Amino acid sequence: MAKIVSQYIPYLNVLVNAAGILQLNDIKNTSIDEWNETIRVNLTGVFLVTKYLLPLLEKAPWASIINIASIAGETGNVVAGIAYSASKAGLIGLTKRLAIQLAPLGIRVNAVAPSFVKTDITKTFLDTPEKIEKITKLHPLGLILEPEDIAEAVYFLADPTKSRGITGHIISINAGRHT
Repeated sequence: MAKIVSQYIPYLNVLVNAAGILQLNDIKNTSIDEWNETIRVNLTGVFLVTKYLLPLLEKAPWASIINIASIAGETGNVVAGIAYSASKAGLIGLTKRLAIQLAPLGIRVNAVAPSFVKTDITKTFLDTPEKIEKITKLHPLGLILEPEDIAEAVYFLADPTKSRGITGHIISINAGRHT
């Protein structure tokens, strides 16, 4: 993949790994297929994209990788399935290890770990006023995050001057739900 991309661009400054799938089953109700698919998309996908785009990141005068993790990877006390929580915890571990490994190359690696964000994945949790109130009350700031809240953190971490000394960190954007 990197060979095809490198025909068109000489290097890559920023990689944001944001693909993911959510599952809600507990251990008793999670099939091996569901487990494998969730791990494949949420963790293995990040590994592969990073691995194959690394040559382009290495060519850049500066580079930043930002992984979209989750509060589910930081705490098991959320509405998320076991495979999702495990995949996001694994992503946090991958972020920290890559930060150490890639720092000598001048590549910073961080993650953003949001709580509940209004997206297509979460819209079924917000389809009634009662559900909206319940989710809002879970967050001490009394709000449900917008995608822009996450985008601002990603933008900050991507900036080569504003966040130049930050690597290996997880920025938790969770409206006070997890501190």
